Amino acid sequence: MDSKEFENEIKKSLIQSYEFIRERYFNKSIKFPNKPTYNSQLRIAETREHFIAEILGNKDFKIDKVAKLTTRAVEKITDINSFILGVNKLSKNEVAILDISKSKCDIGGIFIASSRDISETKNRLGIRIVNDGILKESATVPILFGKESNNSFLHQVELLRTKGSNIFYRHISFIIIVRKSIQKIDFSNQFKEYLEKKWEKSVPIGIDYSVDTINVRMARSLISLSEQNITERILDKFIGQHSKMFSKSMGYKKALPQIGLKWLNREDDDPELSIPDYLMESEDGTYHIVDLKKGFLGRKIVKGKIGRERFIDYVAELVAQLTNYERYFDKKENLEFAKSNFGIEVNNEIKLIGVVGGYYEYDEKAVSKVLRQYNKRISIISYFDLASLIKKLK
Repeated sequence: MDSKEFENEIKKSLIQSYEFIRERYFNKSIKFPNKPTYNSQLRIAETREHFIAEILGNKDFKIDKVAKLTTRAVEKITDINSFILGVNKLSKNEVAILDISKSKCDIGGIFIASSRDISETKNRLGIRIVNDGILKESATVPILFGKESNNSFLHQVELLRTKGSNIFYRHISFIIIVRKSIQKIDFSNQFKEYLEKKWEKSVPIGIDYSVDTINVRMARSLISLSEQNITERILDKFIGQHSKMFSKSMGYKKALPQIGLKWLNREDDDPELSIPDYLMESEDGTYHIVDLKKGFLGRKIVKGKIGRERFIDYVAELVAQLTNYERYFDKKENLEFAKSNFGIEVNNEIKLIGVVGGYYEYDEKAVSKVLRQYNKRISIISYFDLASLIKKLK
C-alpha cells in the first residue's frame, strides 16, 4: 500500500461515516447530547516504516452540504514520535508512561502526563489542568513509539509534557498508525471494522459532541497545533477552515485568504506578486492584513548571543513582510487593481497584524523592540493570544 492508497481509504471510509451521521442527525433518527461537529482536515505523514494519519479541525454539519475532508501534501518525518510529540529527536534515555515501541495500542478518552509534568505546570501557571489520567512519577515523555510499533489507534487523547522552559500540550482527536507492509485490502477491512466498533460504543470517530462550544474546541486544537513542530501552512489550512470564527474573533466581518495582488506600479526591488495570508474586511468595508508565521519555533530565546536564531528574528521577518504589503497600497495603480479585481479597498488607517510563536516563545519585550521603529498600525500576537480571542466568542 502506498501513501495515496492509505489516504484514499481513510477519506472514503470517514466521509461515508460522516454522511451516515449527518443525514440521520438532521432527520432526528440520531440524537446527541450536544451539537456535534466533525473533523474536516486530514494530515498524512510517513516514516520509513509507517504511515500516519491525523484528523483535526471542527466544522458544523450543514443540512444541505455533504461533509468534506481536505488534505495537504504528505509530510516526510524521521519517526512517529516527532509527529505525536512535536519533537525533532528524543534522547535515548527517555522513560515513557506508555511504551509502544514494540507493540500496538488502541487507546481513547485519556489524558497522559507524568507527575513531574503536572507538578511543573501547576507551579508555573498556578492551575492544575489534569484531573484524571495515566500518571507515572519517573516518566519523561507521555508516550513512546518505535520502528517495531504495530498498527495503532489514538482517539480523543491529550498529552502533556515539559521540556526545558516550555510546556507542550497536545490534543489528539484521532490518529491512526499503520505499518507500510500492510496490504490495502487488509487495512481497508481493519479500518472499517474499527469505525463500526466505535459507532456501536457511541463514540464515532471524528465526531465531537462534548459540552464545549465549537469555538472552545477550535481554540483547544489551535493551541495544540501551534505547539507542534509543523509548517505555518498546516496552521494556515486549519485557520482557513474556520475563517468565519477567525475573523469574528479579531473583530472583522470576513477573511479573504491568499489573494494574489499584482504590482502594476513597482520599483526594481518590489515583487511582481504579493499574497497576504488574509485580507480582513472591517465594519466600514475597508481591509486590513493578517499574516502568519510558525507557532512552535523549536528553540529557546537566548538574547545577546551572535549566531543563534531567536524569536526576535521571526518577528523582524514578519514585520518586513507586513510593511511590504503596506507599500503595495501606496501606489494608485495597485490600489485600483485590488479594488477592480477583488473589491478590496484600504485607507490610511490600515492595520497590519502578524501571528507568531506559542505561549512560552512569545516575548513582549522583543516585539516592542522591533516595533519601535515602525508605525503603530503594526501589531504582533501569539497563537495563544489568537486562541484566547476565539475561546471568548459568544
